[in-house]
Amino acid sequence: MVGCKKFLEGIKTINFSEESVVVRNTLIALAYQELKKEQNKKEQKETNDAIVRQMTALRTETDIDLDAPISIAEPANFVRTFAKHFSNLGQLADILSDAPAAIKQLQTQLYIEVMAQLGDEEQEAQLKTLSFANIIDLIEQAILAYEVTPTAPLHHQCLELIRRACEIANTSHPDHYNEYLDFLFSLTSKFPTSSIIDKIISKDIEEILIDVHKQATKKNPQAQRKLTTAEQDVLFAEMLKDVEQEIPNSMQEYEAGKKQQTQTASHSHTGSSSVQTEDSPAPVQPNVADGEEFEYQVVRALVDLKPLKEPTLFEDDHIIREEMKRHSDELLSSFSEKSDHEVESVVSTEKTSSSNQTTSELDEWLNSLVDETVEPEVTDFDNTDLDDPFTIEERQASDTEFEVLREFLAVFDLQIEDLVNDETGKLLGYLQEILSLLSKQEDSEVATYPSWMLDELEEFDEPQILDHVVSIDELDVLNSLTDEEREILFPQGQFDDLFDKLLLDKPDLEINLKNVDQENVKKLLQFFDSQENLGIRVWKKDQVYTFDDGTKFTFKNDVFQRDRKDGHEGVRYEAISNKAPLGEGAFGQVKRIKGTITLDLEQEVIKFKKQKKMAKGA
Repeated sequence: MVGCKKFLEGIKTINFSEESVVVRNTLIALAYQELKKEQNKKEQKETNDAIVRQMTALRTETDIDLDAPISIAEPANFVRTFAKHFSNLGQLADILSDAPAAIKQLQTQLYIEVMAQLGDEEQEAQLKTLSFANIIDLIEQAILAYEVTPTAPLHHQCLELIRRACEIANTSHPDHYNEYLDFLFSLTSKFPTSSIIDKIISKDIEEILIDVHKQATKKNPQAQRKLTTAEQDVLFAEMLKDVEQEIPNSMQEYEAGKKQQTQTASHSHTGSSSVQTEDSPAPVQPNVADGEEFEYQVVRALVDLKPLKEPTLFEDDHIIREEMKRHSDELLSSFSEKSDHEVESVVSTEKTSSSNQTTSELDEWLNSLVDETVEPEVTDFDNTDLDDPFTIEERQASDTEFEVLREFLAVFDLQIEDLVNDETGKLLGYLQEILSLLSKQEDSEVATYPSWMLDELEEFDEPQILDHVVSIDELDVLNSLTDEEREILFPQGQFDDLFDKLLLDKPDLEINLKNVDQENVKKLLQFFDSQENLGIRVWKKDQVYTFDDGTKFTFKNDVFQRDRKDGHEGVRYEAISNKAPLGEGAFGQVKRIKGTITLDLEQEVIKFKKQKKMAKGA
């Protein structure tokens, strides 16, 4: 369609009063100059001829200089005068659909002015009569008006207009579900720095999408589709706060439905040998009620997408095993060529090929190792680092020694076969050294062993009471470790120094970012500021940190700093829940976000905002 055609046709139907002649002439002049610009861009002869005919008609119908520069001197008065000629939003929308650029810039003000003349019910009724294209155009132009207009009253009017338009697009146009979905996500690229996207669109985008999806699938079940990359990017940022409840329920429902579908398909294939041909109709996919499939896709978008921008907590976990293996090699190379104890074959030459070490296998092997009597003459203690020779009494292995063996194999990533096939005897010697330290205890059957051999305690959101006290036996074992052994068992940079944690008291001060004591607010603000200068963005719970005044403290939760979107100043500090992870994703474990912490250095205030699903339209 030739430019400004609807606009010019609409202008002709308006009966302008004498006081509105200036407005009429301005509208015609703006349309003429818009056509002139369009003529310079068009290359097709037919289109150019149509534009020329329109321009000629305008020159004939008016007695003003259409080529003279034209501008709207007083936009507010212009809008009021022009809007008086409309009482129907549909008519206004049609005229403005291809209006000149200068008029499109005033479109939102015109809508607001016309709606001010209508009652609330009439406003709602007329908005619902607008076409889907008009609604989309209304939303986009209102966002533009919000961004370029500095006045607060118009800001509030734009927000309300956009909210109502989004609600109508959501509920009144289910046939345009895919178009509306694509439009919502396109706004983030069209207006990357717009604050209104956060205030209106993104705040409840999940509810909008699910509601629209439900409306669409009721009328058209085939409307379901997978999320695009652009949609996933937005959902990942906006819905992490809602995913805590959705992942367990939606994933279980999806897996149950998928399993049932697989069983049905399997039963169908078993009972019939027919093969589907190209002409055969495609099997009908079961319609998932209430958008459960869609919600599952939303949830998976959070888990399978990509890593967060900030470094993930404990990001070095994947190299721990490699590091432990390297440390074990260094340890073995430090022993003398002749091991402390050369142990001859302690098991039969028949080795199990299974990599899974059962309890019975470990028990049998350990008992044979403990029962072995070492001949004194085969050991040359002059070439070892041991202070005194020792022997292992003939007896059954204790529960403690059994657990030590299991942990020894796990820490150094070994199997029973590795110990049995160790021709140098170094691994056996090192293991027997550890066992001998335990055998010196008065009652090894009930003896405890160091905390580095214990599984990590289950975490709880509630405050934990640490009732473990370092025993004399544990101290004996820990004190007997050489510096080299201690460095291997507690490598700096990979694990906290658990030896020191056993001996040193935990600070009394624990910072819970949900509720920071007023006396610590300023200290914590200074702490985060200094950490940011050092480039530190992740803080682990239970690790000891120090304020500028020397006060030591720990965080109740893992905390990380997160970049904000373009156009937003400052940073966000988010606390990770101590509860179990929600699931495994492409970048590791996904944990619940407890809340967002905003810092106000000027007012010396720390605000905690709990992450939860916000009410739609709030």
